[in-house]
Amino acid sequence: MNKKGVTLVELLGAIVIFGLALSLVSMILQTIGVATERINLNTQATYEGNTLVRYLEKEMQDFGPTNYRACVSGDCIILENHYDYEVDLINETITPVAHDPILEKSISIENGKILVDGVERVINYFTLGASSSVSYTLNVDLLEITFQIYLVDEHGKEYQFIATYQFTISDMPIV
Repeated sequence: MNKKGVTLVELLGAIVIFGLALSLVSMILQTIGVATERINLNTQATYEGNTLVRYLEKEMQDFGPTNYRACVSGDCIILENHYDYEVDLINETITPVAHDPILEKSISIENGKILVDGVERVINYFTLGASSSVSYTLNVDLLEITFQIYLVDEHGKEYQFIATYQFTISDMPIV
């Protein structure tokens, strides 16, 4: 009895083994997809958070504050610039020049938004977490401003970023 062909039992066995292999491959592909999504979200959060930190630190540095005021509303600070220096290359002198009126820059976190002088800083793909805050510490005449920023993704995961800036509070120099 030497028949060529496949028995029903062999065929069912092959189908079961094929089904098991297919389900394992499916689970592996699903795990890879979830991991890839998580990595993409982490990468995007890191990019957005670092961009936001650089933006806030640059806004404060470029403004060149000489003093500050606390806002009434809490998570806000108003930076003041009382003077700048004018350079005279011909006479080789540097003279402080007072701003009248004083220049101001307000930075606040309110209603899930970061506002710089009342203009919202757009955050892509994430929302600003409710734990985000502005704080400052005055040590003698050195003011340190800290922004704790929490970006929240669509799954509710928070990513924390911190922007800091410090400057020395100074009155108009006497000429």
